Amino acid sequence: YQPDGTLVGDFVSTSETHLDNPGGLAFGPDGNLYVADYGGNEILRFDGTTGAFIDVFVATSAGLTDPLGIEFGPDGDLYVASRGSSGVVKFDGTTGVKDTGFVVAAISGAEDLTFGPDGNLYVGSTLGVIRVNASTGATSTFIANGSGGLLLAAGVEFGPDGHRYDADQDADVIRHYNGTTGAYIDDCAIGGDGPAYLVFTADHR
Repeated sequence: YQPDGTLVGDFVSTSETHLDNPGGLAFGPDGNLYVADYGGNEILRFDGTTGAFIDVFVATSAGLTDPLGIEFGPDGDLYVASRGSSGVVKFDGTTGVKDTGFVVAAISGAEDLTFGPDGNLYVGSTLGVIRVNASTGATSTFIANGSGGLLLAAGVEFGPDGHRYDADQDADVIRHYNGTTGAYIDDCAIGGDGPAYLVFTADHR
């Protein structure tokens, strides 16, 4: 899309045979586009300029089940919200090899994830928003389901103000929380149909 919302065209065609049911996506340090293929239990890589298929970056043999949100961390590695398995899985950002030393306690229904200003990983799930220590894998509840009416944090993001914005898919609303304490502030966008992923543009919209 153009900045004004005008459709330019498909970046990756719906006829692309490698895609089964695409979920989250992220541009990698190499400038290419990485897509979580929910239906195929893989992470696919596409040329960041042309949209042409490059390869299967993470194959089904890596143990992903229903991958959704993906994020490259400050360390350059790829973190994946694997909804049907352990919750969060880490892969080498260059080779796609699974980091078996990164073990996170099971997070039920992991949907999306993002890194916070504190360097920790925040995971939207059916339990609420879970904070994960990116070094140790230790978890704690940052925003519990029910806080501010939260039902399902399907999209999670930190805004330019340092606070949290969470797409509550089951309530059709974007909820706003304190980025340090997790305290509910307000609902900043209401309506739509099952909002999921969200992102802030360079001009903070």
